[in-house]
Amino acid sequence: MGKDSQNPWYVFFGGDQRLAMYREGRATFCIYKPNGLGKASKLSYNFEIEPGQSADLRIFIAGSYTDQEAMEATYEDLRRNYDRYFQEKAERYAEIAAQANLTTPDSVFNQAFRWVKYNTEWLIRDVPEFGRGLGAACPITPGGSVWIMSTP
Repeated sequence: MGKDSQNPWYVFFGGDQRLAMYREGRATFCIYKPNGLGKASKLSYNFEIEPGQSADLRIFIAGSYTDQEAMEATYEDLRRNYDRYFQEKAERYAEIAAQANLTTPDSVFNQAFRWVKYNTEWLIRDVPEFGRGLGAACPITPGGSVWIMSTP
């Protein structure tokens, strides 16, 4: 779990398998180089996979901009309802893919068009205090940001 020292922002992440090792601290064990007081964490899992076989490891990431309890509730909800959420997400992306199709002789361009549709979906934010719309964060001060929201 991580918490912003100056704000009520929390994050928690973990997997659905038995954890082999956890490490945290300054980002000395990964390529992440934070500005300011950033921290890093590392989770390690061990698997034995036979040749030709596969294994799944689901990583869940939950956060809250209000309090720790909301973050914990979101994390548990993700763990309990992963299969349903995954199915709903797959159905949503099938809907997006079917909404508009572009076919040109350039297959790379066609693929880029499809991914732009998905990327636009990723930018949608639903923030109860502000509304639903395309959002992005942009730094305005060291360690600060402003959210740009629009409501439909």
